[in-house]
Amino acid sequence: MRASRCSRVCLAGWVLAAAMMLLLAGCAEEEAVGTVEAVGTVGAVGTTVTDPSATTTPTAVGTAPAPTATEEPTPTAVETATLTPRATSTVRPTATATPTPTPRPRPTAIPISALATQYPELAPVLNNPEVDTIYKELAVAYAQGGQERALATVRQRGLLTPEGDIRLDLVLDAPATEETVTRLQSMGIKVLGVDGNRVMIAVPQAMLMSGANEPGAALNQLSGIEHVTALLPPQ
Repeated sequence: MRASRCSRVCLAGWVLAAAMMLLLAGCAEEEAVGTVEAVGTVGAVGTTVTDPSATTTPTAVGTAPAPTATEEPTPTAVETATLTPRATSTVRPTATATPTPTPRPRPTAIPISALATQYPELAPVLNNPEVDTIYKELAVAYAQGGQERALATVRQRGLLTPEGDIRLDLVLDAPATEETVTRLQSMGIKVLGVDGNRVMIAVPQAMLMSGANEPGAALNQLSGIEHVTALLPPQ
C-alpha cells in the first residue's frame, strides 16, 4: 500500500511538474509572441517572426549601408580663345592739296588814243564821242582778228541776237518819228522797237563786216543819221 501511495505521489508530482513546465512554456511563448508583435524582430537566421493576426512591415536587422552617391565628374571648362579684333586705324588719309593755278595777268587796256595811233583807219570811229566804247572794241577786234574775233567780242558782251544780228540802241535828240524808222529800214536795219527818243535796232553782220564794209565805217554812218546823238548798248 505504501508503495502504491508513493507511486501515486510521484506520479502526481510529475504531472504537476509537467503542468508547471507547460505553463512556463506557454508564458514564455506568449511573451515571445508579444515581443514580435511590438517590434517585429528578425531572427538571427533572417526569419521574421510575425503574428498571424497582424500584418507587420519587416524590418531589416541592422542598418543597411546607404548607397554611396556616385560623384559625377565636374565638366572641365573648355577654354575658349577670345579673338581680339584688329585695331582699325582712324587716321584719315591726308588730302592732297591741289595747287591753285596762278591767274594769268589780264592784258592792260590800251587807251583809245593809243589805238587810234596804232590803227589810223579806225581813228574816225575811235575818236567819235557818240559811239559807245563797246562798239569801238568791236572795230578794233575786227582790225586785229577779222570777223571771227569781232563776233567773239560781241557774243561775249551779249550783243548777238539769236538770228546773228548785232544789237544796239540809237538815242535821238527828240522822240522818234515814222520818218526815222522808215529811213533805218531802208538801210537794211531791223527796227525792234521804239521807246520815246530811243530806237532799238539790230544790224546784220553783212552791213558791219562783210567785203568792203568795216565796223568803223558802218558805226560812223549810223551816228551821222539826223537827230542821232549816241550809239549805246541795249538796256
